[in-house]
Amino acid sequence: SPFSAFNYVTHARSLVTGLTFWPLATTAFDMLEEYLEAPQSQREEGFGRRGGVSWEQEAELLEAWHAREG
Repeated sequence: SPFSAFNYVTHARSLVTGLTFWPLATTAFDMLEEYLEAPQSQREEGFGRRGGVSWEQEAELLEAWHAREG
């Protein structure tokens, strides 16, 4: 897999030099606030989707996932 190298990356050095983490709730509320302040047209176009698959592809993938056996 092209992403397998991510399994070998450690954040230990970052922690030693002062890396801190935001609470998940803070991040979620900040993202919701940004979304709600965006124009409706931007929200309808998939606000925040800077990468990944299209809405149609996502629907197809979810359908296939739910239809799989076992």
